[in-house]
Amino acid sequence: MRKEWPSKIQKLFEEMSIVVVSPLFIPETKWVQCLINSVAFSWMNNLKVYELGITEKQVVHWARNNLAKTAQEAINPFTNEKYSHVLWLDSDHVFERSLICELAKSFLHEGVDVVSAVYYSRTGKPLPNIFVKENCPGEFNHYSLLNFPQGLFECDGFGFGAVLMKRDVLERIPGHPFSFNGAGEDVWFCVNAKKHGIRL
Repeated sequence: MRKEWPSKIQKLFEEMSIVVVSPLFIPETKWVQCLINSVAFSWMNNLKVYELGITEKQVVHWARNNLAKTAQEAINPFTNEKYSHVLWLDSDHVFERSLICELAKSFLHEGVDVVSAVYYSRTGKPLPNIFVKENCPGEFNHYSLLNFPQGLFECDGFGFGAVLMKRDVLERIPGHPFSFNGAGEDVWFCVNAKKHGIRL
């Protein structure tokens, strides 16, 4: 880590405000524990996570679109300002308490709009939910990226199990940012985000 980064991280964290959103909310005990620990760890490091938005019993792309609209317009009741970032967390995952802080650090780098944690498929072969287009035929077809570098790197898509984005990303994609037509709603988002100059 560069010598000047600790102070830059502190400044970045002080400027950020995060709303957590979770579609298809089925709060498993382990997930709730992970979220509480991660929010507490974030606050201890001066990274403020304020609210949780959820949906229940909605088709996943409808749920994500409803959450996106809510997060885009939400006013933080403690600051009377809009949130700077939106954290998407699927409620069927577990994660380390440092997750939110580690994702947030990525925004120290120029041009980062959306960042995902690396996690693996639970069904079929345990492939990473990180995708590259390369020569894969079809607009929404991608290959899993099997060999990836440590740290931050750019890709063509990812699953939405643990994704942090700038709130204004949702304003830069016209219409509904999520759809289930021809691809999973997360890949649909990534393909259309890249068309609008959003870096993943």
